Amino acid sequence: MACDWMDTGLIELVRTCVRSVWALELLFFLRARREQPWTAERLVLEQRSSERAVRDALEAFVRAGLVRQTESSFVYEPASAELDGLVTKLAETYAERPIAVIRMIAAAPEDRLQAFLDAFRLKKD
Repeated sequence: MACDWMDTGLIELVRTCVRSVWALELLFFLRARREQPWTAERLVLEQRSSERAVRDALEAFVRAGLVRQTESSFVYEPASAELDGLVTKLAETYAERPIAVIRMIAAAPEDRLQAFLDAFRLKKD
């Protein structure tokens, strides 16, 4: 879903580590409080979410190089200025065109869709 207002880096960022609008909001929450380390437990309470949702989102952010994990906490600390710029652009785009960003998130890549479908497949023993 390439749009003239959204570059491929932004699309790739969303497809690789933002699996829901809730995860997007968590990313923006961490970005706004970048100086403060957060434990997963504290984020569960703060965001009123499940532990599984928080941990899955944090793992994706760490893998993408957006969040740094210490022994017990997480901090928004992109691995590069380019990544930070993409998150800034994503926040701006979401503020201007939220429905377009939500649609992009909902357009799950094949591998995520297949993983979801595989979860319901009966195994032959």
